[in-house]
Amino acid sequence: MQDDIPNEELTFDTFYLGQKLPSYLHTLSISEIDHWCYLVGEDNPVYLDDNEAKLAGFEGRIAPPMMIRVFSHMQNVFKGFDRKVPGHSIHAKGWYRFIKPVRPGDTIRTTGFVKQKYIKNNRKFLIFEFTCINQRGECVAKNTHTTIWPK
Repeated sequence: MQDDIPNEELTFDTFYLGQKLPSYLHTLSISEIDHWCYLVGEDNPVYLDDNEAKLAGFEGRIAPPMMIRVFSHMQNVFKGFDRKVPGHSIHAKGWYRFIKPVRPGDTIRTTGFVKQKYIKNNRKFLIFEFTCINQRGECVAKNTHTTIWPK
């Protein structure tokens, strides 16, 4: 076991309504966009070609919106806790609102808080709300994530 891995786990009782979560910072690269497009079979030219994106009214290439899910995911945010996530939580549902395009080189800060917490049918539900802000202070996406917590 490594020294930098915490021994304590994040439990359902760790969280409280309104609790601010650690933020997560990610700078998006062209290679990440290319790799994403390759993996999912995306061939929209606004994601792959600066000139085509400009013809479509953008400043240049943009990222496929669902890529934001990768770096705004709660597992990335939870890296900022001094405790580990106990096993795998179960994704119950999610909602995304994509507000502004994200471009290569944009640095996105994801912040979040505990929006709701409840127990139903002996399952522990947590609802987190995340906001993604670019380096210019513009909100690019919002995400509400409902998870069934393991402990």
